[in-house]
Amino acid sequence: DRLVRQHDAATGKLVREYPGHADWIYAVAAHPATARLASAGFDAEVRIWDTKTEAKPVTFKAAPN
Repeated sequence: DRLVRQHDAATGKLVREYPGHADWIYAVAAHPATARLASAGFDAEVRIWDTKTEAKPVTFKAAPN
């Protein structure tokens, strides 16, 4: 459904959804110390999310031209 979902590890409850990918998401990585979350889709788009501020994500294409 092209959403990244953040859940509370202790309770399993949904904390937040991160929309915006145009294709299926195949990788997600989190860095708790910096409150960043990275997601990558099959369209070669990578999004870097700030989980504290919920600011607009940084996006770039991770594919050669």
